[in-house]
Amino acid sequence: MHARNFTPFLFLKLAGMSSSDSETLSDGLDFYQVKPAPTAAEQPVEPPKPKLTHAERVAKYREAVDKAKLNLDEIQKLAHQGVPDELRAVYWKILLGYLPTDKSLWEETLKKQRQLYSQWHLDLIVNPRKELEEREAEEKKKQEENEELEEIMPSDHPLSRSSGSEWNEYFKDSDMIYEIEKDVSRTFPHLHFFQLQSAVVSPSNQKLNKLHAKTRITTAEDPLTTNIHYQALRSILFMWAKLNPGIAYVQGMNEILAPIYYIFANNSDLTWQEHAEADAFFCFTNLMSEIMNNFCKSLDSSRVGIKEKIKELNNLLKEKDPELWYHFDTLQLDPQFYSFRWLTLLLSQEFELPDTMRLWDCLFSDKSRFNHLLNVCVAMIVIKREDFLSYDFANSLKTLQKYPPIDINNLLALADEVADKNYRASSFLLPSEKPQAQAQASGSIMNALTGAWGKLLKF
Repeated sequence: MHARNFTPFLFLKLAGMSSSDSETLSDGLDFYQVKPAPTAAEQPVEPPKPKLTHAERVAKYREAVDKAKLNLDEIQKLAHQGVPDELRAVYWKILLGYLPTDKSLWEETLKKQRQLYSQWHLDLIVNPRKELEEREAEEKKKQEENEELEEIMPSDHPLSRSSGSEWNEYFKDSDMIYEIEKDVSRTFPHLHFFQLQSAVVSPSNQKLNKLHAKTRITTAEDPLTTNIHYQALRSILFMWAKLNPGIAYVQGMNEILAPIYYIFANNSDLTWQEHAEADAFFCFTNLMSEIMNNFCKSLDSSRVGIKEKIKELNNLLKEKDPELWYHFDTLQLDPQFYSFRWLTLLLSQEFELPDTMRLWDCLFSDKSRFNHLLNVCVAMIVIKREDFLSYDFANSLKTLQKYPPIDINNLLALADEVADKNYRASSFLLPSEKPQAQAQASGSIMNALTGAWGKLLKF
């Protein structure tokens, strides 16, 4: 009995405690009494805040954009929580830098940009046949006035391939229109909105339809000749490609544009709805200025290319869930197999359009765009971790490449947790980390024992 009581008594002395305190201690080496944590019933509970009705929520979000000087931080915080459908168009235009935070400049900005877009349509769509007709008419007039005829340069010939030939430019445009139309015609084909037909075609799209007719066989049912929304997508992508010849058009850009155009074309403000094409063009342009490196193949292996982004995502998964990362690594599941499309298209192909719009509220509100995209991608993997840990290579890849339906709000809530620097999905140690961890643990134990032995000798 004395032998059993010696150890706690000795440590009491070392700790400067009296022997009478031993009544509060256990009868062994676990001599510190631990006070149990309060139960859930004992915890102070704050009454839940009443949930806002839809009308109250819309009013709150509208108030933030009805000020003369907008508070961008406030708008970003609200957008992160999800923007009501009625206000998403104006929020996205602000978040994408199209509308300034000084609301008094909105009307002037919109008028100027919409006029500019119309002018670009006239200037950038080459029609050498029309220009040749105009030139011939001018020469005929000069001939009638006995003026010297201007020599026609060989580069004006339709078969010319010289860099300065308008015919050469015309045929290049025709090829690009063909590539754009292949993708546009496959954009959200299941949505009634994108199947709307119209007998009225704008002058600019009439010119593009002529290019369209030169590149493919057309029929009365051809959607690109009468579908007003597909024509708008085609027009925006063509104009952007003409203004950015270094990249031009790359497959997948239509998937970035379509949600933006859809939001603007469904705006309750009829004036904004009428100018959805022009507004979507400038918002798409601003967004592409941030992500265009993902579409530039020559930059793929550079520090600003898509492969570097994939590497960042893989490292983040390794940090947040080392067990799941190790499982994928053991399966030799290269993150490029699934994350290339995730990152390039901002996850627009992984979810239905309503969920994509809710997701983009979050992404566009990110002050350090698009870092939060990586958090969302990791959350998509972690939220299915139990399934993935039981899957082989084939099932894992199939799930990642065809992501299953999920509650988007739960996913975004987990993404916010992943963004916390202290978040870890598991305490799993990688094999390479175990020796180091064991050495640290042994060192800590040895230090504790050495300290205790020193105090014992003094005692």
